[in-house]
Amino acid sequence: MKTDIKKLEHSEVEITVTVPAEDFMLTWNPAIKKLGETTTIPGFRPGMAPNKILIDKIGEDKILLEMADQTIRDTYAKIIIDNKLDAIGAPSITLMKLAKDNPLEFKIITAIMPTISLPDYKKIAKEISPSYPIETEVTTEEIDQVIKEIQTRQQASLGQVSENKDEALPELTDDYVKTLGKFESVTDFKNKITENIKAEKEHKSREKRRLAIIEKIGDEAKPDLPPVLIEHETEKMLDEMRHQIEQMGMKFNDYLNHLKKSETELKAAWQDDAKKRVVFGLIIHAISEDKKLIPTTEEIDAQAEILKTQFQDSEKIDISRLRSYIKNVLTNQKVMDFLDPIESKPKKD
Repeated sequence: MKTDIKKLEHSEVEITVTVPAEDFMLTWNPAIKKLGETTTIPGFRPGMAPNKILIDKIGEDKILLEMADQTIRDTYAKIIIDNKLDAIGAPSITLMKLAKDNPLEFKIITAIMPTISLPDYKKIAKEISPSYPIETEVTTEEIDQVIKEIQTRQQASLGQVSENKDEALPELTDDYVKTLGKFESVTDFKNKITENIKAEKEHKSREKRRLAIIEKIGDEAKPDLPPVLIEHETEKMLDEMRHQIEQMGMKFNDYLNHLKKSETELKAAWQDDAKKRVVFGLIIHAISEDKKLIPTTEEIDAQAEILKTQFQDSEKIDISRLRSYIKNVLTNQKVMDFLDPIESKPKKD
């Protein structure tokens, strides 16, 4: 067998294959037998008719196509393994020569995982970080706004006031805040609100900074993305939107009609975001492999046990998918903590 592999743009390869006639014709009888098992011929049980009769009934063209199909399947798998090609997606196959007692010639174009040439990512992280300070300041106005929202929701739940009306709210006293939760006093109530607002601000600003770091690393790495990865990501984004809409009790087609958009139009509009998400995943994976930032089995098991308790029908959970999801989340966290460590707080005396 002769194989020629040529690299193409966008992380695709073109594989031209020539299978010698003697090797190709070894599949002649097996192809006839396979096709004969599903061919009805009067007077014979399935698969028991003589080859000459089967050939006349099936036709040489159909037999040759069956031979080519099986040869390509076996050959493609061998080429991928022997050449250590990290192929993704379904390959595109073109038959170039198909005739009895002749070599089989075909061409395969397949996408492969992009090669990531990582830049100095720790240096990039240090350069980006100062431009994205962690927000911690909480204003009185923000605290008052949250208190008002809590009071309004409570009054609405009691049927005493509409959430849309700006009516007088109860006086904020120690006794009143105790009805809102486990708070000892107004001061305790405000302190906990302040802590929550601060934590949320820290989280959002840190996530913004970390995303900027990964985007910069991706810009310098410049991975050549195959179209199949972007298509897969837009499909994933579409599934996520469909799930969110259906969780809200709406029909997805009705939502699309409301937007006056088709699924194809949505995916076209998401191309840039899909590319960013693909690059994000590739960079995270590359750094995790480079620094061996891989979650342990024990870490995955511990998280799986926690998550399983949050499902009503834990028996119906696809454990393999759950573990894959957890591994992905923990890997992301390990890489992000490596690039942008959380500063340890000074101990109080």
